[in-house]
Amino acid sequence: MKFNATNNDGFTLVELSIAIVISSILVIVIGNLTIASNQYFLKGMKQAGLQRDLAFLMEMLTNEVREASADQSFVYEDSSKADSGPISTNGTCIKLKNPGREVVYFKGQRDFVLCSQSGTKVRFVVDNIDTLLFTKAYLADSSCSVNIHLAISEYGHSISAHQTIFFRN
Repeated sequence: MKFNATNNDGFTLVELSIAIVISSILVIVIGNLTIASNQYFLKGMKQAGLQRDLAFLMEMLTNEVREASADQSFVYEDSSKADSGPISTNGTCIKLKNPGREVVYFKGQRDFVLCSQSGTKVRFVVDNIDTLLFTKAYLADSSCSVNIHLAISEYGHSISAHQTIFFRN
């Protein structure tokens, strides 16, 4: 059998090597793009979760304050003073007297806590609360409001909100 050097039916070793190098570069670029897009997606999901938690807490507080009686709702420096401590103009605890029930909202260590009249404590948004501050203000027209500052964070992402809510009475 004779070897024919002019036969061009296949690929040379150099051509295959170049094809493998180009394919490897494409796989690495596509892989890095996939990893980066996945990281951005997870970051967006975490941020959306924080926004959802913040909106939930602010809506719950807004509804409770609007239904509460201003002259029977009090702000305390912290939850340990909610039963017998001095009333403050600002603090991390608020006691709201609504028709037929009384609730206390306060910041636990990093939890948002609701304490019912029976003493049952329910924790919301566990391990994410950075700041919870209530400020009760009486205005010149004898109306009353509560300014709420709430900041939450998770995995290095944080979000905060300030809202002024007026009592109905």
